[in-house]
Amino acid sequence: SNSATGQYSIVLQSGRNYGVTIDKDEYFFYEDNFDIQLNTTYNQIKKDYGLTPIEVDEVIIMNNIFFDFDKATLKPESKSTLDRTVDLLGEYPNMVLEVRGHTDSLGTAEYNDKLSRDRACAVKRALEDRGVDASRLKAVGFGFNKPIADNATEEGRKLNRRTEFKILAK
Repeated sequence: SNSATGQYSIVLQSGRNYGVTIDKDEYFFYEDNFDIQLNTTYNQIKKDYGLTPIEVDEVIIMNNIFFDFDKATLKPESKSTLDRTVDLLGEYPNMVLEVRGHTDSLGTAEYNDKLSRDRACAVKRALEDRGVDASRLKAVGFGFNKPIADNATEEGRKLNRRTEFKILAK
């Protein structure tokens, strides 16, 4: 890595899933993951990361909260993100988060509203199970009403299936 420019490079082996976490004081942590398929040929990826300041009304997409397909069951791979969220809430004792669930547009509006709400509630429950007071968390499901990508493609639908945190109080 280059401390003057902030640029870095890393070589990753294929056949693994890698998590990336970026932390900076006064900013919400950022997480991403890379699933590099087995026998993938050399591929160079350039990715710029932007951090979100910890301010009221900021919305953060949580890339490393995962659910079983078509269910509201959190996958074990979500553990580090949930733990890091608990740590952040400990650093900011007045912070209140709205957990926001979103889906793609496949299925009915009623079904997706329920799935998104159930997923947001599952995250809220997981944080409460880790010691976060329920009064500091609110769960909301938006179904497919707030897409961030085109639902016509699998990649777009994947982006629309997401969990977000909105900072309600700092």
